[in-house]
Amino acid sequence: MNQALNSKVIIFATILIGAVFLAVLIVSQSGKLSRNEQTVVDLAVRLELNKDQFLADLKSEETKNKVNSQKNDVLARIGGTPSTPQIFVNGVRPNLKTFDELETLLTTEAEKIVEGEGKVLLEVFSDYNCSACYTLEGYLNSLKETNTELFSKVDWQQKSLPFLNPNTSQLYAQAAEAARNQNKFFEYSNALFNMLHASL
Repeated sequence: MNQALNSKVIIFATILIGAVFLAVLIVSQSGKLSRNEQTVVDLAVRLELNKDQFLADLKSEETKNKVNSQKNDVLARIGGTPSTPQIFVNGVRPNLKTFDELETLLTTEAEKIVEGEGKVLLEVFSDYNCSACYTLEGYLNSLKETNTELFSKVDWQQKSLPFLNPNTSQLYAQAAEAARNQNKFFEYSNALFNMLHASL
């Protein structure tokens, strides 16, 4: 009888030790970041964002909902089939073939503005995995530097349409929004695009 009791105690102890080990493993892993998450956090730290705030914003429902709202907005406007980049000028999606055509359109719209009565609304929806989006953002940054008079009349709103990579597109969009919460959206966005595409 003692042998049967000892066997039951051993089995129970083994199960208990296994359960404790599993619980410890789950708790230890819950605080760890995935490789992709670590990458976007490291970039935030390099740009001197507050790491704790960035992490909290990155994983918050509010940030996720903001990105999803941007995505749903543009999908409704373009008929539901995602492609990037998507450009809207004053709410209208122009049929553009070159960057020069975009500059001409922005200039034309800016000339219509009476001093102090608003700006040309430029909305650009991107996926950080999109190389064309990287090229467009580089072009717009260059244009903003070389044509400051034009961009003083342009409200450039960079938004997200994450869809190209199920593992990273949403994460990158949320990371950019987390940076926006610390007033470093464009700095972070440029750095993220460069990190993903500049070496290609």
